[in-house]
Amino acid sequence: MTLLDQIHQWYQAGEHEHTVNAVLSLPGRDRTDRLLGELILAYNNLGQYSRALLVLDELKPRLRYTWTWQYRRGYALYYSAYGASGLPKVPDLLAEAGEAFDNALKLDPPEHIRKECLEFLEWIREDLHGMPASL
Repeated sequence: MTLLDQIHQWYQAGEHEHTVNAVLSLPGRDRTDRLLGELILAYNNLGQYSRALLVLDELKPRLRYTWTWQYRRGYALYYSAYGASGLPKVPDLLAEAGEAFDNALKLDPPEHIRKECLEFLEWIREDLHGMPASL
């Protein structure tokens, strides 16, 4: 079984911390873009959005023109906007998330991702519309 096969099993079982541990245990040269993408997914699923964003920044020069990178960035930014305390969302992060979801749509994602991007964009519009002007 390959590491990617194992990661898929961990994903299905909701054991995302195993993915984080496995990818981070690899020497840097063995951390392929695909494995780093799985690391981002695991961080997002664990609610560790700032860590996901750090890995996304590392991959930006190579992958920013892919729908996967844009979608995962939008996801991490959207949920980062909540903050750890659950306080009101940060408008700048929401705007950045919206831009990432828009970019993902332009890069022809699969239909289920397209639907998710549109749903996130609707939530962002609702969230930004309902915020006081002072934020």
